[in-house]
Amino acid sequence: MGSWDVAMNKTLIFWVVVLGLEFLFIITLINPSYVKGEFRQEIKSVVHWFGKTKTEDMYRQSQKNYKSLFVESGVKQASYDWLLPKSNQELGIRNEGIKELGNAKIWKFIKNRLDAFWNMVKSSLFRFEVLLICFMHSIPLLVPAAIDGLMQREVTKRGSENASINFYTQSKNVLFTALILPPILLIWPMAISPIYVGWWALILVVSIWLTAANTQHRV
Repeated sequence: MGSWDVAMNKTLIFWVVVLGLEFLFIITLINPSYVKGEFRQEIKSVVHWFGKTKTEDMYRQSQKNYKSLFVESGVKQASYDWLLPKSNQELGIRNEGIKELGNAKIWKFIKNRLDAFWNMVKSSLFRFEVLLICFMHSIPLLVPAAIDGLMQREVTKRGSENASINFYTQSKNVLFTALILPPILLIWPMAISPIYVGWWALILVVSIWLTAANTQHRV
């Protein structure tokens, strides 16, 4: 049990580091226009798989959530107000040195990074809708897979051998990865086709079945 906890902790740390590096990359390097372009490409891909009507529904819901959570609440504007200086006209500044400081290039860079961040948030909310619908479609498979896996385990218990510890260990690793993968996908800066999200849902189903079927016991 101790070795399993260590393995899970290492896996969790690995994915947290990946998530942190991914976020850092978007905040410090990626161009806001690139995020917008990839977002448009992803919408086209979703239209191909889900149809125009369903895609419009998902887009409309994601925009509604974006406005409700970040625009109407004032969170987005507060981030600009907090990190960017007010204009010299607003402050009534006459000192040329302070004016020059307020016009420094660093503020343009920070604004550019904020634009990239909020473009990422907008695309992430749309991608969340895609992940959600794929997960909902996988539920009719998830529940039977878990039940069938447990039934398979009961059959194995009455056999002459233990459940496979290798299958159990590997399937649990895959299941753990599948469960923590959505946050990685949500802020992934490149367009993701729904087919990859579908594969994620399928991997989740299979790993649940294998984990349930090979849960360790003594016969």
